[in-house]
Amino acid sequence: MGEVNIKVDVPVGLEKGFEKAIDVVLRRFIEEVRWETAEQIIKESKLTEERARYLANEVKESIAKRHGVL
Repeated sequence: MGEVNIKVDVPVGLEKGFEKAIDVVLRRFIEEVRWETAEQIIKESKLTEERARYLANEVKESIAKRHGVL
């Protein structure tokens, strides 16, 4: 995984609050990038919605069996 280092001058006394805020913002940003990447993959996919639903049901059934629900 790549790494990015950013240096920010934070006023004295605001370090902890700044760290928490940056953590929240970066988590949201990373989640947004993941969704955008997934959407791009879906756009380029040749998988039909019908086939995707079928596969999803197969996965659900397999998980239910593994956990003794079915």
